[in-house]
Amino acid sequence: MRHGPTTRQTILDQALRLFVEQGFTETTTRDIAKACGISEGAIYRHFQSKDEIGWELFHDSYAAMAERLQGLIDAAPDFAAALRAIVADLCRLFDDEPFRFRYLLLAQHAFLHRVTAAMKSPIKVLRGLVERGIAEGRIGVADPALATAFAQGPLLFAAQSIVYRALEPPLAAHAEQIQQATLRSLGYRAK
Repeated sequence: MRHGPTTRQTILDQALRLFVEQGFTETTTRDIAKACGISEGAIYRHFQSKDEIGWELFHDSYAAMAERLQGLIDAAPDFAAALRAIVADLCRLFDDEPFRFRYLLLAQHAFLHRVTAAMKSPIKVLRGLVERGIAEGRIGVADPALATAFAQGPLLFAAQSIVYRALEPPLAAHAEQIQQATLRSLGYRAK
């Protein structure tokens, strides 16, 4: 087997699946190699460690999500439309890319401390939208940090409930109710 870009991507794909199914700590490079059909040493031709694999998966997905959310905000005519678009899109992402979304949800505890102020962040993007909503008088929660936390709650807890089998999937089937709950949690006022 050649060990070029395809192998690197296979390692990332299989590691993502295993990190979600088994947990980051419980997954070994031996597990990843076996899932890829390569030797454990072949992993080290592409990555220095399991931690590097985990960080690359987290960082790249986190930055891509930030860009995705910013695009939705830029295309929306107003605050509520942007927030609804974000919730609907993230619900679809959860359903369409379950390993990636779940990895971000589960791995944030291990990697968020590495995110620097210069890095793209979906939390910063969401906070920017929230600050706009506050400035426009659309949101009743005056503290941007608290409002940003409130804006995440309904979606993240619904996604977590599906992961723990307490809510029936798909998440997109619940998008409208999540959108309404998110706007209510912010004290949204239509003008």
